[in-house]
Amino acid sequence: MSLIPGASAIGRGFNILGTYDAKSLTWQVINLGPVSSTWEFKPTGSTYEVPENARPVEWTHTTGTSYVYNTVEQFQSHFSQNAGVKASYGGFSGQFDLAYNKTVNTDQS
Repeated sequence: MSLIPGASAIGRGFNILGTYDAKSLTWQVINLGPVSSTWEFKPTGSTYEVPENARPVEWTHTTGTSYVYNTVEQFQSHFSQNAGVKASYGGFSGQFDLAYNKTVNTDQS
């Protein structure tokens, strides 16, 4: 069993002049304490160890959509119908007729 993802970054400084990734983390200024419990991430069934001074976020919401196409023409047709794009073989040509929109659901616990 492994430590819950992200726990090793909690309470650490960050070198703002370094790269934008975990390599720029500096000293840990908060002691998370020993592992005191476990937590299961229900969407995957994975169980993680949780340090004494950390708590996982209990609510998780995930959604997704995937499409499978047998031909390039099916792929192009799908996007031309759903995004207003005119397609040609070998890639897309034309312009988007619809504005990009994004739906975000958030929940605070």
